[in-house]
Amino acid sequence: MMTTVKKNYASLQAVQEGNLIKDPVAAVDVKGIESLTKSSKSEYTREALRKILVEDILKAPAIDQIRFVKDIAILERSIINSVHKGEKKYFRPNVIKSINAYSEPIRIQGIKGAIAFNTIKPADMQGINLEERNAIDIAKVKINKATIEKIKDDFPEIYENCIKLLDMPEFKDGADAISIPLETPTPEWLMPFIDYTEIISSNLGSFPYSSIGLKSMEKSGVTYTNIIQL
Repeated sequence: MMTTVKKNYASLQAVQEGNLIKDPVAAVDVKGIESLTKSSKSEYTREALRKILVEDILKAPAIDQIRFVKDIAILERSIINSVHKGEKKYFRPNVIKSINAYSEPIRIQGIKGAIAFNTIKPADMQGINLEERNAIDIAKVKINKATIEKIKDDFPEIYENCIKLLDMPEFKDGADAISIPLETPTPEWLMPFIDYTEIISSNLGSFPYSSIGLKSMEKSGVTYTNIIQL
């Protein structure tokens, strides 16, 4: 599978050092394609996309676009269901250094997300120590003056903390990402803010769909059929 970007391609190797490669997944050689190789992408997404790559493209006698889109739509639904259950497997894994290691820390998404988390979380929940290195998961969210009204009655403490966050100059336009400590489950109070569309896009949007004749849409929708078209 060739792409329009230099040194970005995927192929299926038949022989290695004179021996036939029987495992089709192990035989996949991917170069440069972020959605399949980048460690900042969910490992679950990378594995699922590699499987689709092998079955629908590399081993297929002919490309069936309908089958491919169907498999991508199934994967999309799996992502939505997983996030809805409070799982973090499709959030973006990241590691942030101490805040003092950055000249402009607020420009680092993980740091800005950690500040948002520490400001919003309830008093009895452990925050992220910005004076040390942290492994985190980054969730795409929509936290602004309109969306915080969703939690006003159910989570009054979080609501008041959100107001404090939005009063900060760095968050005057809201927050579109929040960092969660690696060992901390997705808090219940965060669920109303989850941006499913952006999570789907960040997981699936960078696949080179044009390589098999599919066109990427500029604006992604809640369903993947709104991200790509035949």
